[in-house]
Amino acid sequence: MLDNLNGDKRNLLIDIKCLYGLNHDSSKLLVDFFESDDVDCLQKFLIQSILKDFYLTKYQPSSKYRKSFLKKVISILESKNHEIDSEIYDSYISIINKQKSEINFDEEKYFVCCFLKEDMTKKPVIFEQFLSAITCGTTGLHIWPACYELINFIEKNKNFLDNKNILELGSGVGFLGLKCLNWGFIKHFFFTDCHGKVLKQIERNLLLNYDEKEINGLDCSIQDEDKLISIFELNWLDFDQNKNHINKNLDVILATDVIFDPDLIEPFVRTLNFIWSCQTNPQNLRAVIASTIRNESTYKIFIDQQETTEI
Repeated sequence: MLDNLNGDKRNLLIDIKCLYGLNHDSSKLLVDFFESDDVDCLQKFLIQSILKDFYLTKYQPSSKYRKSFLKKVISILESKNHEIDSEIYDSYISIINKQKSEINFDEEKYFVCCFLKEDMTKKPVIFEQFLSAITCGTTGLHIWPACYELINFIEKNKNFLDNKNILELGSGVGFLGLKCLNWGFIKHFFFTDCHGKVLKQIERNLLLNYDEKEINGLDCSIQDEDKLISIFELNWLDFDQNKNHINKNLDVILATDVIFDPDLIEPFVRTLNFIWSCQTNPQNLRAVIASTIRNESTYKIFIDQQETTEI
């Protein structure tokens, strides 16, 4: 379907589709996309490529996002006095008519599908997260801004991960790791977190994208290094109990938005030092930590603490 569009329109639709479901405003992209005399045809492309896409239909973004997206589409078309395709109206009305009483705990979760721009035919990265920033007493079930920034950085430096053993601290729903795995030729990726529900969500998201034969799951007492993925509990306040899971040949440690609570900074840095001390070749280990600076004094505590580590 995309191949039938001209170059500029095709690229715009790819950008719209790649951002669909994420916390990005696609208004300008939509305005540019509908700049044409053949708006009826463009509406059909939008319907087929997004509203009827196999993955985006099976793994739907939040109803709030879908409603906002369609509202923008309708507003843009109405402002240009174009007749709106009935399928767009029907989809919008269907979302509006969804009763609030139908919302339960499970429906506060939603899916996101991240397509690879270079190959839109490839199965997207699929993951599930919660609407609320804090759920079940944890912030780990929701994606935070620094994760997107680190993903943007790695996307421009993919060879940084080639043939590497990578461990992520505070993996949350697993979005960063899934994107890294989707891009490159990673040797092994280790997902870690301390919250039971977060760990279960990571495992659920991994199984949406990989065969269980490729994963050392939560129930594995022994890590099979021939597998691509491992997931295990790593509590920064009590990491000694997990020391047997730490790979001794790590190349990269990743972490995003973990610098927000002053009480957790010292345990976090201590964990970094502990991982470093486990390594066969510690001089090869690198850490990339992306943070949103919400409080300068909190961030300064981290900067001062991290100077105690050799990573």
